[in-house]
Amino acid sequence: MAAPLPVVNTTLVSPAGFDAFDDDGPGAPPRPLAQLRTTPSGTLRLYAGRTRLAELGRPPVLDASALERLRPYAGVQVPFGAATGPVELAGFLRQLLVGGIPVYAPDLPLVVRRLLGPVLGELVATLTPSTLADPNRRERWSVAARRAALRAATAAAG
Repeated sequence: MAAPLPVVNTTLVSPAGFDAFDDDGPGAPPRPLAQLRTTPSGTLRLYAGRTRLAELGRPPVLDASALERLRPYAGVQVPFGAATGPVELAGFLRQLLVGGIPVYAPDLPLVVRRLLGPVLGELVATLTPSTLADPNRRERWSVAARRAALRAATAAAG
């Protein structure tokens, strides 16, 4: 059994007002990804190019305003080695997923996948750029991941 992750506060992290990309018709350019970065002090930040979207603190907490700033993006790209450890990273990724934000992490360490659990870990590991570029596939993936994350967060909460 995986180590318990921090509980996600679903009153703060909710996809209310989520942009399902209804305005992205055929031929529309794909939405960009926001990026997760770790500072030298270990704090996590969300960026869009050079623009800082959110400072997440330690431990990282995704609040409603940070979630709102992520809505125009296809998801969050997570580089290998992000965060100060696997539990911190898995806990933050679960917050994103509860909020309906796709997590693109092609190099996600196996230990983080295991901490997320078999269903959620597999969903994150198999997300592709083509899924993110297609609004319908992205939305289906997001709903499936959010449901799995909520089940995991509820189970962790006892």
